[in-house]
Amino acid sequence: MKPIASVSILCLLLYLMGCAPRKLSVEEVIQQANPAVVSVVSFRDQKEHSSGTGFIIDERGLVVTNYHVIKGADALTVRLADGKTFPVLGVVDYNLDEDGYPDFALLKIDSEAPLPILPIGDPSQLIAGERVVTIGDPIGYTHSVSSGDYSGARTFQARNSHDSTVYLQTTAPISPGNSGGPLLNLYGEVIGMNTFHIDKAQNLNFSLSIAYINAAIAKYGRSARFTVPEVLAQQQKRDTERFEQLFSTYDHPAKLFSLLRPRVWETYQNDYWRYSTDPDTSYVQTSVFAPKGAYNPETGYLSGGIRIILYRPRNGLFWSTSMINRWPTAFKRRTLDGNNGFAFTPDSTSFELDHVPAMMYKAIGENGNIREIEVDRFIVSARESYLLSIELACPGSQQEAYDQYYQAILQSFRFGIK
Repeated sequence: MKPIASVSILCLLLYLMGCAPRKLSVEEVIQQANPAVVSVVSFRDQKEHSSGTGFIIDERGLVVTNYHVIKGADALTVRLADGKTFPVLGVVDYNLDEDGYPDFALLKIDSEAPLPILPIGDPSQLIAGERVVTIGDPIGYTHSVSSGDYSGARTFQARNSHDSTVYLQTTAPISPGNSGGPLLNLYGEVIGMNTFHIDKAQNLNFSLSIAYINAAIAKYGRSARFTVPEVLAQQQKRDTERFEQLFSTYDHPAKLFSLLRPRVWETYQNDYWRYSTDPDTSYVQTSVFAPKGAYNPETGYLSGGIRIILYRPRNGLFWSTSMINRWPTAFKRRTLDGNNGFAFTPDSTSFELDHVPAMMYKAIGENGNIREIEVDRFIVSARESYLLSIELACPGSQQEAYDQYYQAILQSFRFGIK
């Protein structure tokens, strides 16, 4: 009996080993997964708005992508690897765009024939150093592939909340356009969705754990619950609420200008006569808006925020044409004279500020006030009744965060000067 039992156990083990999934090569993973990876194209007012990547997890037409790929769209299409295109009929579930929250959207399309799908794996079984594979559309290069190593699960805290989200850190390179694409293990299973990378260092790439997609499907099923325009309307409502929380309208005491000011920033006013040889003699009216601690009123140093300076001609006179024309050159010279550690870059830009022609100059440097490179942008505009300069200052490492404020402030700027 014992030999028979041993043979039976051996046969069972061989059977189980034959049923166990086989590790694939990177090439095999890519070949197997490619048909289920799609391009997601968003439209706004019938014009292409943006694009990203997605992948199919249900042969009846359930597509996973990042929410930020579809944000701002009033219509969406999904394009398969073979070129077939499907309109997105609706959205099963999504999470509004907010830092630290799971960034995903489940889209519903309809196909008469079964669609290729990716099997879902278990990210909790990943081991540090394990090889992983990505497929996506970085900057429009569709179905680009990369591979790297899994580093570990990282927890990111949501903004203004105790909630947190788990992202999988890898060294598999991803770029804009990769967003929404699959992160695959060597069994060909999707374990995460490529979401973002940190550009302050090399190979810090993060994918949302597929566990959040599993949870959404378990809770809401696989049928569309929202139309794409309904998702857009909800985001616009959220954006308006968030905007009103962040900004308040500021009117200059002398009605020289108005703008939207971040509510938590502090405001400083200073008016004085600037005496010099004609025609430079002027009445200077300065307004500074800055986070607490970013501006020193005694020294005038601004590490982050906005400084608006209006030079008014003396005694109600008007600037001459020659003064207006030479203002940008004189401005750049005076600015560099006072900041020896800075240099203007060649990428100046012309644009309109409240429908008035203006120029923007960019300077980068270090003057010892903070221990990192600073980025300053200066907007210059001139008319017979005023000369205007606006300084946008920030530490280089915080430029992205400051730019969110600067964009809203400049768009809201309105001259009060007639």
